[in-house]
Amino acid sequence: MYKRQARNQLLITKEQQQRLRDTVVGFFGLSVGSHAALTWMMESRAKNCIISDPDVIDVTNLNRLRVGIDSVGRKKIDVVSQALVAINPFTHVITSDQIDYESVREQFTGETPVQIVVDAIDNLQGKIWLRQLAKEFSLPLISATYVGDIVF
Repeated sequence: MYKRQARNQLLITKEQQQRLRDTVVGFFGLSVGSHAALTWMMESRAKNCIISDPDVIDVTNLNRLRVGIDSVGRKKIDVVSQALVAINPFTHVITSDQIDYESVREQFTGETPVQIVVDAIDNLQGKIWLRQLAKEFSLPLISATYVGDIVF
């Protein structure tokens, strides 16, 4: 057993720990989604993780991200990737700053395809694409569906 997961040894079996490490979770949207990604990494020590968000951090994001004012102006994928690697230096973080259909689809068909989809994006069209792709590839999808006043 890996020492990094010693606290899990009485909660889940070695086989379950290995399954967690091997599962590739894709996090789409990194304001609220960053919390899910960081928690996932703390619990799983995953070998691979996919994060996707086109935005840079703005002061208006500081109420939803665990970052300081010094992160304003940086890409969300860069800040979150750095935090994930700080938790698990052995992980491979796959990043994308594109949320168009082909870029999202690539996360489902690429060299390290997503196995679980976490939808935390605030773009309604993107949410539809994620659901269509999750259905096409028979993958579980966990969703944060609030899109506030951006739905017209």
